[in-house]
Amino acid sequence: MIWRLPLKAQLDTAIETHQKIAAYMIENEMYHPYDVTEQVDHDLKKAETALELSK
Repeated sequence: MIWRLPLKAQLDTAIETHQKIAAYMIENEMYHPYDVTEQVDHDLKKAETALELSK
């Protein structure tokens, strides 16, 4: 079906973009996909920093 080609192209672009963003975040220690505890600790520290900056 003709409508599948644009949809496939959009999905391919979305997957590629997600991969680039995830790789960047992992490389810069913003995202810890294989260690939930480490990710939660990281997120809590970032939230505390944001709250301190808003004072």
